[in-house]
This record gives sequence, structure tokens and C-alpha cells, in this order.
Amino acid sequence: MGQVWQTVTEVLQILLDADREAFLRQHGGRKNGYYPRKLETAFGQV
Repeated sequence: MGQVWQTVTEVLQILLDADREAFLRQHGGRKNGYYPRKLETAFGQV
């Protein structure tokens, strides 16, 4: 199950990074900061 969680975590991070980059392109690169976060799900933390 560890490999599945690692893959899910990596995919979520890729999606979040892509979303952030798209937002920054649309808003002239303005941002208020960024730091890693953990997401609590019904199946555990990712």
C-alpha cells in the first residue's frame, strides 16, 4: 500500500503545481507565498 500512497502523493503534487503555474500565468506572477502542505483524506494523510 505504501507505493500506492507515494504515487497518489506525487500525482497530487504534480496537479497542484500545474494549477499554481496556470494561476500565476493568468495573474502576472503575483503570489503570496508557497509551502508544502499535507492533505487529510478519509484514507489517511497524503
